[in-house]
Amino acid sequence: MMNELVKISENKEVVTDSLKVAEYFEKRHPDLLRRIRNLLLHPKITERNFTLSEYLDSTGRKLPLYIIDRDGFSYLALGLTGKKALDYKIEFTQAFKKVLLTIQDQQKLLLNQQKLLTEKAQTENKLFKLDYVLEEFGEPSAANGLPRTKPIAYLRGEREQKVRIFSDELGLYSKPYHVKFEREN
Repeated sequence: MMNELVKISENKEVVTDSLKVAEYFEKRHPDLLRRIRNLLLHPKITERNFTLSEYLDSTGRKLPLYIIDRDGFSYLALGLTGKKALDYKIEFTQAFKKVLLTIQDQQKLLLNQQKLLTEKAQTENKLFKLDYVLEEFGEPSAANGLPRTKPIAYLRGEREQKVRIFSDELGLYSKPYHVKFEREN
């Protein structure tokens, strides 16, 4: 029941509405609207807490209702009394917490996915650079499976620049005239 009372708005906020609150507390909706309008007279309570909207009733008439954020609900609920009011305050608070935890979990998953995608892109970039350096230096020698050490001097211009930069970025030992490949243990 309580999960039906709260939802996530288009702005990714947890909200409810005055019609659901009135129904739950078995109050007349016009009376609840009057309470909300009175709350809006206070200078620290804003329309962000209570956003005026409308709904269609069973006869098809457009009637007003308020979308209520968490703070707005707190302001409104404090004025309501009775066992149902207390039960509702407790359940509503728990429902808000549950939805907020769900949002936080989703944000953590997104951050992890972004981190993995970044790491994958970095790895692919390193592989591209390694492939380029290996291509310039030919096939590995049969003895140790590593490319032969060759002088960079035979490369000129942009190719020489790329090999030098990529070798440094990949942590390959670089001398003025050679690139050395070592096996990692």
